[in-house]
Amino acid sequence: MKRIARNPRAISRKILLTSVVGFVLAPSARAAVTNDTIKADAAKIAADVALVQADEQKCKDVVEPARKTLRDAREKLRTDATPLEAKLKADEDQWHLTLVADDAAITSARQAGEAAVHAAEHKQHQEQQAARRSKGAEPSPAAGDAEIAAARQKLEDDVKTLRAKRKADEALRDQAVAADKSSMAEALKPDTDALHDAQKQFDSARLFEVSLEADKAALEIDRNQLKADMEALQQK
Repeated sequence: MKRIARNPRAISRKILLTSVVGFVLAPSARAAVTNDTIKADAAKIAADVALVQADEQKCKDVVEPARKTLRDAREKLRTDATPLEAKLKADEDQWHLTLVADDAAITSARQAGEAAVHAAEHKQHQEQQAARRSKGAEPSPAAGDAEIAAARQKLEDDVKTLRAKRKADEALRDQAVAADKSSMAEALKPDTDALHDAQKQFDSARLFEVSLEADKAALEIDRNQLKADMEALQQK
């Protein structure tokens, strides 16, 4: 089934265009203007006025309450969502600080570990230089190598442990934020359902505004027709 256009302005323009075309073509198609023509024009205008008044009453009785219901539904959703959104943001901010602290800890551990490695390497180099100056036998590098290797291993272990903590914190952050969003959606479901229903009700009620716009356009055209017919009658 072909869908009917729901855009009020588009419908009104279409109706108005059709009416205007009819008005433009009317002079060549109408019979000679008489007093009966004027009476018929006046009767059409009276009918148009009645339709416009009926549409205005419908808008007052149906459209305005529907508009208020929609406005109230939006406001209630906004009001109820505010503290929940604030909690979500606070949790996200707290987890952001936790992850920033994790990153800082990783950076600090890496710097400290690298400094320890450099210190062990420097110590080994100094011992080798001192042995050469004393013209003694070359010192065995085994002790220095072991110290350097231990420093490097500690650096790797410390960074690995802190990276694992950050990954775990990130997973906990994702779970906490998802839980907040799920809880928010559940808490706001009555509000979102009410807003959805209010929007549907308002969209349906607005058809009366479309009808009012179209009937006002028809009234204006019929008034112009009456004016034209009265001028034609006076010229006889």
